[in-house]
Amino acid sequence: MYVTYYGENIMSLITSQGKHGLSPIAKWSLIISPILYMVGGMLLTGGEFGLWGNKLVGAITAQGETAKLGAVLSVIAGALYVTALMGLTRITPQENMAFARMQVATMGTAILTAIFIVWSGIAMAIAAGGTGVDAGSLLIGIDAAAAILFFLVLIPLSGGFQRGGIVNKNLAWVVLGIGVLGLIASVVMGANDETGKMIISVLQGVYALVGLVIGIMLVKAEG
Repeated sequence: MYVTYYGENIMSLITSQGKHGLSPIAKWSLIISPILYMVGGMLLTGGEFGLWGNKLVGAITAQGETAKLGAVLSVIAGALYVTALMGLTRITPQENMAFARMQVATMGTAILTAIFIVWSGIAMAIAAGGTGVDAGSLLIGIDAAAAILFFLVLIPLSGGFQRGGIVNKNLAWVVLGIGVLGLIASVVMGANDETGKMIISVLQGVYALVGLVIGIMLVKAEG
């Protein structure tokens, strides 16, 4: 079964589970995870965007219980995202190193999610009133390291998309662009200043929207 996107034939990911199709769990995880990620981020900071340092700690403290909910939703988003990538990896062909690239991306994302669980735990402690300097410094340090890994993982992921025919190649190029630009911003500027954090937040938001678009395309392909 094939579908056409922008005049390009791409193997449909929605056929039968266990053969060539993406499982419903993985498919819907790809849609739900970016939504939860964006909602969780808004709850963490009260809707303020690109916060860094003491401003981030202050916003989380001010949000209190709402910030805790945001942290929980963000962790769930990460877990669902890993589930989606695992499903995509299973249906990726072995040719052209596509499967290997998807495996690297999935493993990196699983590690990133584990790191983010720690970050969320610290954020919840801050929301509960643990606003000491150590907690804030840990939050900022983990945030900077996680940003580098986040964008680094997008590079093999885009390669898996392109070589495996998983999504439209135009979207795969967008993912690669986000990964390269984000990695440069994370390494050169880091998430440890206001400008760097703003750029990183924008790119992460754009990628969340791209993931949502990919998920919607897969759902529409089924019908």
